[in-house]
Amino acid sequence: MTARQYGFTLVELVTIIMLVAILGLYALSRFLGPSQFATFATRDALVGELRRLQQGALAGQSCTLSVTPTQISLTGPCAGENPYALDRASVTLAGSSTFSLSLDGLGRPLAPCNGGCDIAIEGESPQTVRIESEGYIHGL
Repeated sequence: MTARQYGFTLVELVTIIMLVAILGLYALSRFLGPSQFATFATRDALVGELRRLQQGALAGQSCTLSVTPTQISLTGPCAGENPYALDRASVTLAGSSTFSLSLDGLGRPLAPCNGGCDIAIEGESPQTVRIESEGYIHGL
């Protein structure tokens, strides 16, 4: 006569623990909300648009980056299909939330960013995008 054993195997217990951990992390990320990542996403989008503006300037195209309180967009031959909407973050240059940037034929910034500047991104985690005087564009 064999004894019947009750309970779970070690594999079943480890599998359940892993599933509960994964679901817990997913629920935690939903609880914290996307607003904490909005400034990082805006910084990355701004750097991408500035680099596309720079590529256009190096190719001899006359393009402008326009920033308003609601969106970031390129105008001219470099323009993309859809502007980047500013939902949970704001972008300012020297305290102004509405500005336009252009680059010269070597990819260096022109006024109001002549000689380099910092563009502030305000939100849950404030970020900065720097345009150096020689044209290097990067997030800080």
